[in-house]
Amino acid sequence: MLLATSFSKTVAPGLRIGFSLPGRWMEAAADRQCRQSIHGAVPPEYLTAAFLRSGRLRGHLEMLKSVYQKRRELALGILRRGLPEGVRVDDPGGGYMLWVRGGKAGRIEEVRRKCLEKGVAVVGGGIFFTQTPKEACFRLNCARATVEDLARGMEIFCGVLGEGR
Repeated sequence: MLLATSFSKTVAPGLRIGFSLPGRWMEAAADRQCRQSIHGAVPPEYLTAAFLRSGRLRGHLEMLKSVYQKRRELALGILRRGLPEGVRVDDPGGGYMLWVRGGKAGRIEEVRRKCLEKGVAVVGGGIFFTQTPKEACFRLNCARATVEDLARGMEIFCGVLGEGR
Protein backbone atom coordinates (compact mmCIF):
# COMPACT_ATOMS: atom_id res chain seq x y z
CA MET A 1 0.00 0.00 0.00
CA LEU A 2 1.18 3.50 -0.81
CA LEU A 3 -0.09 6.56 1.08
CA ALA A 4 0.56 10.10 -0.05
CA THR A 5 -0.97 13.22 1.46
CA SER A 6 -0.12 16.79 2.31
CA PHE A 7 -0.30 19.44 4.99
CA SER A 8 -1.47 22.03 2.47
CA LYS A 9 -5.11 22.04 3.55
CA THR A 10 -4.55 21.44 7.25
CA VAL A 11 -1.41 23.26 8.39
CA ALA A 12 -0.46 25.97 5.89
CA PRO A 13 -1.55 26.13 2.23
CA GLY A 14 1.37 28.32 1.20
CA LEU A 15 3.99 25.83 2.34
CA ARG A 16 2.92 23.08 -0.09
CA ILE A 17 4.44 20.29 2.00
CA GLY A 18 3.38 16.68 1.68
CA PHE A 19 4.62 13.26 2.60
CA SER A 20 4.30 9.67 1.54
CA LEU A 21 4.49 6.29 3.20
CA PRO A 22 5.57 4.19 0.23
CA GLY A 23 5.80 0.88 2.06
CA ARG A 24 7.58 -1.71 -0.06
CA TRP A 25 8.24 0.94 -2.73
CA MET A 26 10.46 3.00 -0.38
CA GLU A 27 13.66 2.48 -2.39
CA ALA A 28 12.00 3.38 -5.71
CA ALA A 29 10.27 6.42 -4.17
CA ALA A 30 13.52 7.67 -2.63
CA ASP A 31 15.35 7.18 -5.93
CA ARG A 32 12.67 9.11 -7.83
CA GLN A 33 12.69 11.95 -5.29
CA CYS A 34 16.47 12.27 -5.55
CA ARG A 35 16.31 12.32 -9.35
CA GLN A 36 13.60 14.99 -9.36
CA SER A 37 14.86 17.51 -6.86
CA ILE A 38 17.98 16.36 -5.00
CA HIS A 39 16.45 17.73 -1.77
CA GLY A 40 13.14 18.99 -0.47
CA ALA A 41 12.07 22.52 0.34
CA VAL A 42 14.09 22.89 3.53
CA PRO A 43 12.59 26.10 5.05
CA PRO A 44 8.95 24.98 4.61
CA GLU A 45 9.83 21.49 5.87
CA TYR A 46 11.54 23.03 8.92
CA LEU A 47 8.50 25.23 9.68
CA THR A 48 6.09 22.32 9.28
CA ALA A 49 8.20 20.08 11.54
CA ALA A 50 8.39 22.84 14.18
CA PHE A 51 4.61 23.25 14.09
CA LEU A 52 4.06 19.50 14.42
CA ARG A 53 6.47 19.35 17.38
CA SER A 54 4.69 22.27 19.08
CA GLY A 55 1.69 20.10 19.97
CA ARG A 56 -0.78 22.56 18.45
CA LEU A 57 -1.93 20.39 15.53
CA ARG A 58 -4.97 18.84 17.27
CA GLY A 59 -6.36 22.22 18.36
CA HIS A 60 -5.68 23.66 14.93
CA LEU A 61 -7.54 20.78 13.26
CA GLU A 62 -10.52 21.23 15.61
CA MET A 63 -10.66 24.92 14.71
CA LEU A 64 -10.55 24.09 10.97
CA LYS A 65 -13.24 21.46 11.38
CA SER A 66 -15.54 24.00 13.03
CA VAL A 67 -14.89 26.67 10.39
CA TYR A 68 -15.33 24.29 7.45
CA GLN A 69 -18.45 22.72 8.97
CA LYS A 70 -20.15 26.12 9.31
CA ARG A 71 -19.24 27.07 5.75
CA ARG A 72 -20.36 23.71 4.37
CA GLU A 73 -23.69 23.95 6.22
CA LEU A 74 -24.22 27.50 4.92
CA ALA A 75 -23.53 26.42 1.34
CA LEU A 76 -25.70 23.30 1.66
CA GLY A 77 -28.63 25.37 2.92
CA ILE A 78 -28.40 27.86 0.07
CA LEU A 79 -28.02 25.11 -2.52
CA ARG A 80 -30.93 23.07 -1.16
CA ARG A 81 -33.20 26.11 -1.30
CA GLY A 82 -31.95 27.52 -4.59
CA LEU A 83 -31.06 24.69 -6.95
CA PRO A 84 -33.49 24.18 -9.80
CA GLU A 85 -35.62 21.05 -10.01
CA GLY A 86 -33.67 18.00 -11.12
CA VAL A 87 -30.37 19.29 -9.72
CA ARG A 88 -29.12 18.01 -6.37
CA VAL A 89 -26.29 18.59 -3.95
CA ASP A 90 -24.51 15.69 -2.27
CA ASP A 91 -23.89 16.10 1.45
CA PRO A 92 -20.51 14.52 2.18
CA GLY A 93 -21.02 14.80 5.93
CA GLY A 94 -17.63 16.47 6.33
CA GLY A 95 -14.86 18.30 4.55
CA TYR A 96 -15.23 21.44 2.50
CA MET A 97 -16.05 20.20 -1.00
CA LEU A 98 -19.60 19.81 -2.27
CA TRP A 99 -20.77 18.09 -5.44
CA VAL A 100 -23.73 19.42 -7.40
CA ARG A 101 -25.18 17.04 -9.97
CA GLY A 102 -28.01 17.10 -12.47
CA GLY A 103 -29.03 18.59 -15.77
CA LYS A 104 -27.39 18.33 -19.15
CA ALA A 105 -23.66 17.61 -19.15
CA GLY A 106 -23.31 19.96 -22.12
CA ARG A 107 -24.16 22.96 -19.93
CA ILE A 108 -21.06 22.72 -17.75
CA GLU A 109 -18.97 25.16 -19.80
CA GLU A 110 -21.88 27.59 -20.20
CA VAL A 111 -22.54 27.61 -16.45
CA ARG A 112 -18.84 27.99 -15.68
CA ARG A 113 -18.53 30.94 -18.08
CA LYS A 114 -21.68 32.73 -16.85
CA CYS A 115 -20.64 32.31 -13.21
CA LEU A 116 -17.18 33.67 -13.99
CA GLU A 117 -18.75 36.72 -15.69
CA LYS A 118 -20.53 37.37 -12.37
CA GLY A 119 -17.33 36.97 -10.34
CA VAL A 120 -17.81 33.37 -9.22
CA ALA A 121 -15.32 30.65 -10.19
CA VAL A 122 -16.74 27.13 -10.43
CA VAL A 123 -15.10 23.97 -11.68
CA GLY A 124 -16.89 21.49 -13.89
CA GLY A 125 -16.70 18.14 -12.16
CA GLY A 126 -15.88 16.20 -15.31
CA ILE A 127 -12.14 16.70 -14.81
CA PHE A 128 -12.36 14.56 -11.67
CA PHE A 129 -13.75 11.53 -13.54
CA THR A 130 -12.04 8.97 -15.74
CA GLN A 131 -15.04 8.96 -18.10
CA THR A 132 -17.29 11.83 -19.19
CA PRO A 133 -20.23 12.12 -16.77
CA LYS A 134 -23.73 11.67 -18.20
CA GLU A 135 -25.07 14.65 -16.28
CA ALA A 136 -23.71 18.05 -15.39
CA CYS A 137 -21.66 18.05 -12.22
CA PHE A 138 -19.68 20.67 -10.34
CA ARG A 139 -17.22 20.44 -7.47
CA LEU A 140 -17.62 23.44 -5.17
CA ASN A 141 -15.04 24.52 -2.59
CA CYS A 142 -16.38 26.00 0.66
CA ALA A 143 -13.01 26.60 2.32
CA ARG A 144 -11.43 29.65 0.79
CA ALA A 145 -14.08 32.35 0.41
CA THR A 146 -15.31 34.54 3.23
CA VAL A 147 -18.73 33.58 4.58
CA GLU A 148 -20.27 36.56 2.77
CA ASP A 149 -18.60 35.73 -0.55
CA LEU A 150 -19.49 32.06 -0.17
CA ALA A 151 -23.18 32.89 0.32
CA ARG A 152 -23.15 35.31 -2.61
CA GLY A 153 -21.34 32.79 -4.80
CA MET A 154 -23.76 29.96 -4.02
CA GLU A 155 -26.74 32.22 -4.77
CA ILE A 156 -25.22 33.29 -8.09
CA PHE A 157 -24.42 29.66 -8.95
CA CYS A 158 -28.03 28.60 -8.23
CA GLY A 159 -29.33 31.48 -10.33
CA VAL A 160 -27.11 30.63 -13.29
CA LEU A 161 -28.12 26.96 -13.11
CA GLY A 162 -31.77 28.03 -13.18
CA GLU A 163 -31.32 30.14 -16.34
CA GLY A 164 -32.35 28.56 -19.61
CA ARG A 165 -34.01 25.52 -18.09
